[in-house]
Amino acid sequence: MRANPAVCFEVERVDDQGHWQIVIAWGIFEQLHGDEAKAGMHTLATRLAPMLTGTTAQPHLGPDGTPLASPHAHDSAPTPHERQVLFRIRLTEKTGRFEKR
Repeated sequence: MRANPAVCFEVERVDDQGHWQIVIAWGIFEQLHGDEAKAGMHTLATRLAPMLTGTTAQPHLGPDGTPLASPHAHDSAPTPHERQVLFRIRLTEKTGRFEKR
């Protein structure tokens, strides 16, 4: 997407053959950096938080009471391929269709 930032994506909701919705959107890929990436990550975390299971529902202590290692912990700094990439798509066009019988 960095080489060709023109992107398209489709979102579908299909309940059955008589009840469905489709949206197709076109836009420009933009990778976020610095303060924009931090703000974007904050927005994502805020919007996704209600859908995530709380930490109290997940084991965080072993049988002996010592903290369990995080499955996301790294012994060394992440390589460039392991780093998170945050991006947005600036919409330039969208269309949609639906069927409701």
